[in-house]
Amino acid sequence: METNNEKIKLREKLAYGLGDGANNIVWSSVGAFMLFFFTDIAGLTAVAAGAILLWARVLDGFVDIFVGTLVDRTKSRFGKTRPWILWMAVPFGLFTVMLYSVPDFSMTGKIVYYSIAYFAVNIIYSCINIPYGTLNSLITKDQQQRQVLNIFRMLSAMVFAVVVMVGTTGFVKALGDDGGAWQKTFIIYAIIAVVMYLITFFGTKERVKIVPKTEVGKPATTKMRIVSMLKNQYMWIVFVLSITMFLSQGMSGINIYYCKYIFGDETKMSVLTLASFAPILLVLLVSAPLVKKLGKRNFALVGCFISIVGFAIMAMAPENFNLILIASLIKGLGMGTLTATIFPMVFDTIEYGEWKTDIRAEGLTYSMSSVASKLGTAGGAAIVAALLSVGGYVADAQTQSDSAIFAFKASFIYVQFALLILTTVLLFFYKLDKIYPTVMKELEERRNA
Repeated sequence: METNNEKIKLREKLAYGLGDGANNIVWSSVGAFMLFFFTDIAGLTAVAAGAILLWARVLDGFVDIFVGTLVDRTKSRFGKTRPWILWMAVPFGLFTVMLYSVPDFSMTGKIVYYSIAYFAVNIIYSCINIPYGTLNSLITKDQQQRQVLNIFRMLSAMVFAVVVMVGTTGFVKALGDDGGAWQKTFIIYAIIAVVMYLITFFGTKERVKIVPKTEVGKPATTKMRIVSMLKNQYMWIVFVLSITMFLSQGMSGINIYYCKYIFGDETKMSVLTLASFAPILLVLLVSAPLVKKLGKRNFALVGCFISIVGFAIMAMAPENFNLILIASLIKGLGMGTLTATIFPMVFDTIEYGEWKTDIRAEGLTYSMSSVASKLGTAGGAAIVAALLSVGGYVADAQTQSDSAIFAFKASFIYVQFALLILTTVLLFFYKLDKIYPTVMKELEERRNA
């Protein structure tokens, strides 16, 4: 390993952070509006929409692993991760616009069209997000600086996610409140995202240069990296943790339905989104010293217990908008700890995998995080679609049945509450924080030798 321990400057931290802001201009909208767009704008049934959202991301999970192996093998004058951001920025923007357009097709034609567009967006997202996430471990090997980079990343992601989720319904109404208005809105979003990706590409630098080798000095093969990853127990714990977290995020598509049919006004989603995300931003700003003192696992556990209180309040008053806002603030404080720690945990498992097997596989290991995000968000959206279908939801009906109302509440509160309990239990099995200093010390000794 060749590395440069220079301190990362503020402009590079900002440039790195903008990459995830660009991701979330598109990805947060997919979670928040895609199901609603399919059912209420494009005219698909909830069953068809749920099927598209599920199958595309499940198939794309296999693509993620393939992309991870490609990133590990990439060699260019720009490095191994940055060129992917350059290559994929414009295609990502173009297919996003295609996804949020409404073609004049039959129902079958629309299902085929959106299946292709959604699958393409997922594949291109893999080709840009996996290298982007891996870039953190190549900018610096210092754990604290990686944590700070992650804070810049998540702050940017949260800010732009809030802008998109709060502003989209208003932008759409201002531009005509029809299918064309959705397309125009996402043309603007796509242009902004492409510019931000280019800033990330030009504003960052890969300093950590690693040639993965076996203990006998031969270059590591893809098969060796896969075997190494399979033996990485903490990677698998973080993988399952990520799925539970992203399942909840994938179910955020219920928010617009909940505001429209429970509170009687879909524009209340803007206030609800602010109440959910503002505490996360606050936690991110103060998380670095707290994570350093408590450790990632313990910091996340504290947040889980706080979020449990928030969900308990929701369950007691599911139709009271003011209490839901208060509960969302509390839940957001707790979720901020997971947001601050989940990706740094992934990078720690990369070091652990190398320590345990003598094989380092940044791209492949990080690709599993992307797989988890795809499976989680797809599964979350599919759960919402299934509950709406079983509950007898009728798109744009003035009055919904009691079973549909229960489907809204189950998606918004009860299922996500159960997922949080599962996340809390899983965290008790993550004990890498305790041995991480020993892992890094022994790795340094091996590399020097």
